[in-house]
Amino acid sequence: MIIEVYHKSSPANRKSILSEGLTVQTGWSYRYNHGEEVTPAIFFSYTNDEYAYDSTYEDDVYVVLIDDDTLVRDSKLKAHCMAFDNIPLCDIELIYKGTGK
Repeated sequence: MIIEVYHKSSPANRKSILSEGLTVQTGWSYRYNHGEEVTPAIFFSYTNDEYAYDSTYEDDVYVVLIDDDTLVRDSKLKAHCMAFDNIPLCDIELIYKGTGK
């Protein structure tokens, strides 16, 4: 079943995301929290509210259409999930332009 999830990212990544889609990677926060040997992933929230990921900056917010079967749920944070495949641009919509501040 195709569902909507939300992805937040720094406005500095906007040009890349809007030209290439979302690509799996191992960001510093992911490595810091899970160790250096992690599988590249893309992180999402099921909601776009106070339970969504918060970097403490005003990030861009994207809504992403994705097959629920491809998502892996976070065992600690029930509102969060991840995917291990790139997300094509046709399945992404920028719904909020953050300032990055």
